[in-house]
Amino acid sequence: GKWGTINEQGSPLIKSEYDEIFDYNPCNDGLIKVRKNGKYGFIRIDGKDGGTGTEYDECDECFIQNSDNVVFVKVRNNGKSGTINNKGDVLLFCPCDKAH
Repeated sequence: GKWGTINEQGSPLIKSEYDEIFDYNPCNDGLIKVRKNGKYGFIRIDGKDGGTGTEYDECDECFIQNSDNVVFVKVRNNGKSGTINNKGDVLLFCPCDKAH
């Protein structure tokens, strides 16, 4: 089956189209990790537009937040490691085994 979320009134927030929705982590700046068709990414917990989409082979579950409230996550795609921000902007991708 597919997964989605509803609010306290029973209204849908996130459409039931995901293979897996991971536990919400408050450090993720309103985003929740999801898996769809074997790919991972982050979507907004409130169901509004935003997030990274589901295009990554792997991604960390928790963002790292800097002093300017910009949050980052390590991802892996097509054998390359990299870093994206909470808006899905690619900050770094390199042909290496791991990004630190």
